Amino acid sequence: MAEQYSLYSADAEIYDIYEYIALGDSIAKGYALPDPDSQCYAALFALSHGLAYRNYAELGLTAQELLMAIRADMYPVSEVKLITISAGCNDVLAPVLVVLAKTLEMDNSGPVSIIGVNNRLKELFLTEPHERVRFRIEAAIRDVQDNMRIERVCDELTKETLPSIAREIKKRNPNVQLIFTNIYNPYHSRAVFRTTDGNLQSLELTELFRTYAERVNKAFVSTSDYAVADTDKFITGTEFVNATMNGDDVSAISVDPHPTREGHRLIKKAIDAVYKNVE
Repeated sequence: MAEQYSLYSADAEIYDIYEYIALGDSIAKGYALPDPDSQCYAALFALSHGLAYRNYAELGLTAQELLMAIRADMYPVSEVKLITISAGCNDVLAPVLVVLAKTLEMDNSGPVSIIGVNNRLKELFLTEPHERVRFRIEAAIRDVQDNMRIERVCDELTKETLPSIAREIKKRNPNVQLIFTNIYNPYHSRAVFRTTDGNLQSLELTELFRTYAERVNKAFVSTSDYAVADTDKFITGTEFVNATMNGDDVSAISVDPHPTREGHRLIKKAIDAVYKNVE
């Protein structure tokens, strides 16, 4: 984990100034925003509702790592009134990227990163006929479907890890209002290719992640202990995420699933829909 939060565990008085804390991954952190501290959904939500808040989210954090951190009391969950959690995307996206990396003939000896996939795609668009790149991506979409490893990750996430996160927080703070954001599908865009005769072709990328977003969201729903904000209902267009794949603009090619500024505004809106303003 990137941070151990020793500063905050050493000074209990600092907890009292926060009514709301945001936990989770790079989505909650506001990765890729020009000014994450003011533009991420948590900051927008806190400002809108007049809540003193702190963002404890970490880049690359998995739901399992978040659970371990909560059990180790790395976050001040016991005194706050509200906690929002973004967790699970890294767990599900990682094996999807492994499949994509395999079809792109990347080195799979270590962790597969979004940046690594982006760089490989740019290289292929510049060195291979676009029809060949299209064939690779089509193969990845086929291989992702009905993938038992990814299905197991989804089941563990929804049946064990996320409910355990809620239980651990509620043990420490039974009265806290707890809101999870669910998993949205970041790939609503089309991949655009230039054929050897100069014509444009496109390929729908939705199926690269849709099945597993739906699987997680169907299994993990609101209960009496926590609410689930339906971000997948709002993040439905290419303007809401950074992912884009246009062979005519290789410099901009990206499988980055993170929300744009407008995407963060929509996540905030999804949280608004389930938030209960209780004094």
